[in-house]
Amino acid sequence: MYIPTKSQNLKEIDFVQIRLGLLGESGTGKTFSALTFPNPVVADFDGGLVAHQGRDIIAIPFHEHDWVKDAPRGKITHPNGGPNRRDAFLEWLKTEAVKLEKDQTLVLDSWTTLQDAFDAQTDLEPAVNNDGKIDSYVFWERKIDFSKQVMTSLKGLKCHVVVTFHESKVRDPKTGQLMDKIAPLMQGKFVASLMLHFTDFFRCHAKDKIKLDANKKPVLDELTGKQVVEDTIFLWQCKSDSSVNCKTRMHDAPMFLEPHFNSLKYNKTEPVLTVVK
Repeated sequence: MYIPTKSQNLKEIDFVQIRLGLLGESGTGKTFSALTFPNPVVADFDGGLVAHQGRDIIAIPFHEHDWVKDAPRGKITHPNGGPNRRDAFLEWLKTEAVKLEKDQTLVLDSWTTLQDAFDAQTDLEPAVNNDGKIDSYVFWERKIDFSKQVMTSLKGLKCHVVVTFHESKVRDPKTGQLMDKIAPLMQGKFVASLMLHFTDFFRCHAKDKIKLDANKKPVLDELTGKQVVEDTIFLWQCKSDSSVNCKTRMHDAPMFLEPHFNSLKYNKTEPVLTVVK
């Protein structure tokens, strides 16, 4: 049997990069669960790390005006615009993210706000056709190219990668029923191919745990008559259903997992994700 030169045998690889996409509404634990990964470094576009103040977590404040303005390629390029977060992030990926090591994790929080940064900067640089009119097609071509550049850079890193996504729901205005599957909140064609760039893509859930009495019946609030919520349970959905598409490489994966890095591990003799019991 011929083995090509400079090839790799998966049996002999100790490290396999996890690239996890986390989709969910606000408050479903996307960032909290992402920060369970080893030694996280957060590319913080959302500015939502207030709850983690005091923790030993490295944050790159792409949401801060002055920080981005002074970053490489982040200067303000138009009097009506803000700092160039789009190009500052691409430069940071090339010069800083590539230095992250195998025992670290890059958390991009979030893809949705990164795309907003792309839109804001690119709107300041419209392409004009031969008739002197704005060519809107160029904007979408640039958006796809930008997204591909980011994904290619992420896949080339040594560290694990977790990317959070806000979600989009299209509902019937009369019935409130979903008209299509829940998807990442992003305009353009690239959204259809997002999951191809991840090893795993989960949806985050936050479910109420109802308080029960001694007879295992829901306890009702005396004033409102509503069921009393005892706690909130956070979950990762790792298999698709009628509402959302998910992706996993786990053998015999359950529908839901505890949202923690320790729920995933690689077995050297079986290089796929397996459930930690």
